[in-house]
Amino acid sequence: MSEELLGVNLKSSLIPEDERLYPFLKTAFDEQAHSYVLKIFREFLDGHGVIMHEATMFINECTIFLLLAPNSKEFITSDNPVCRFTNAEGKFEYIFPINPKIACRVVKGGTQKAYLLQKISEKELIYLNNKLKENCFKGYILHEQNLSLYF
Repeated sequence: MSEELLGVNLKSSLIPEDERLYPFLKTAFDEQAHSYVLKIFREFLDGHGVIMHEATMFINECTIFLLLAPNSKEFITSDNPVCRFTNAEGKFEYIFPINPKIACRVVKGGTQKAYLLQKISEKELIYLNNKLKENCFKGYILHEQNLSLYF
């Protein structure tokens, strides 16, 4: 989505408060982006579009692991908890925490009839927590105020 339309920077084009569709849509760019997200979500609900394509790929081509944190460690979460990154094998991978002791990992490859449980090492937990931390917008959330549980 372009930030400019007819030479006007949509990110700097503020909408007067009394004309805003929603209070959180402050600029013309925000309003356009919001409308686009609603459009692609409607397509998904109708069974097509980019979100449906990715969901179908998950179902048909990915494996879901439930990761178990080591006994003395925990997963963090954040204001942007679903993290997509390129793993060491060069493949896209998704991870998101379910609770402080369990996270979900989705990787391309394989077929499955059940979720796979995987205990991970402290080193891997630290690596994944750092990925989750890098992915957040404003901040991450800890279950306990003890950084040694997470990093």
